[in-house]
Amino acid sequence: MEELTNKYKEVFGKYPIPETLKKLMDFEKQYGGETYSECFYLCVDLDKTPDMGQYSLDGEYFERLMVFANADGTGAKYAFWANEMGISLEEAPIIVIGSEGHIQVMAKNLKELLRLLSFGPETMDGEFYKDLDDFEDPENATEFREWMISELNVRPIEKLAIDDSEEVNTIVKEAVQTYGEPFKEWMMSLTPQYASFDEYD
Repeated sequence: MEELTNKYKEVFGKYPIPETLKKLMDFEKQYGGETYSECFYLCVDLDKTPDMGQYSLDGEYFERLMVFANADGTGAKYAFWANEMGISLEEAPIIVIGSEGHIQVMAKNLKELLRLLSFGPETMDGEFYKDLDDFEDPENATEFREWMISELNVRPIEKLAIDDSEEVNTIVKEAVQTYGEPFKEWMMSLTPQYASFDEYD
């Protein structure tokens, strides 16, 4: 994890690595990525070339939107959004950046994202849905949920044997209600690399 730590320092720049992320790094070092929430693992995105699907190549885009994890099987990523000057990444909103241009506010902060991850499945365009006929809990999902409680004092999603969780939907909805419009305004202030940023669900 030393290599990942150094990469995080490069990506985060002036922002210290959040304590919650450090603890998650230790957990993943012990159990492995993609073993506690489907398709989720810690990573960075240091490639800023135009052909990598980035929405914008403005310096501000990379300074304030900092990738820290993989979100799904198509290459979507989770990123901290430094929405305010001097904000701690521990409290920064979490954005999901889709591999085909979908960009959305996902959680109010990292601990709220971990609650979403405790549900189990990968995100699909900002939604967590289980097909219970074709879903198996990741190998170390139980250990992850227990770790959330013991190490972070964070409550996992309670009802797991359902397709669509109201608790999950509420976490995302509250995050969008809080940060959705400011994030949209910020995105529209950047110079787009491809099509303009118009709307997201």
